Amino acid sequence: MKQFFLLLITAFLALSPLTADDAGAYKGEVDRVTLPELQAQGAVVVDVRTPAEWRDTGIIKGSIRITYMDNEGHVDKNAFMEAIKANTNTKDDLIVLVCRTGVRSKKAAQWLAKEGYTNIYNKTHGIKECMRYSKDKLTKNFY
Repeated sequence: MKQFFLLLITAFLALSPLTADDAGAYKGEVDRVTLPELQAQGAVVVDVRTPAEWRDTGIIKGSIRITYMDNEGHVDKNAFMEAIKANTNTKDDLIVLVCRTGVRSKKAAQWLAKEGYTNIYNKTHGIKECMRYSKDKLTKNFY
């Protein structure tokens, strides 16, 4: 029984989406106030939502649009990676990922960290939070 639990714990850690080795690459969360500061430092802001979502809410000025997960929840990691490579110079580039609420972009951020990207952030609460603060100019009127 003890061996079973040890095996179970080992399997869980092996299948965990973010390992200790990846933790240094995924830098964590960025709020709506810090995002423009990172953009001023040259951050690549990647909006991972779907085209319908971009049309519905607009996008953050200067961001690039690369869908990570389609409406059915499917992820084409090869296409996503190719688009990331086409829009960055190195795996050390400063990248901020954003989606509607921050869930998809966090998954994409963790996955990029696993792929060797070293300077990845996730926009906390996504575009939804930005839209609550029109003074931040992160709404449709800004795009």
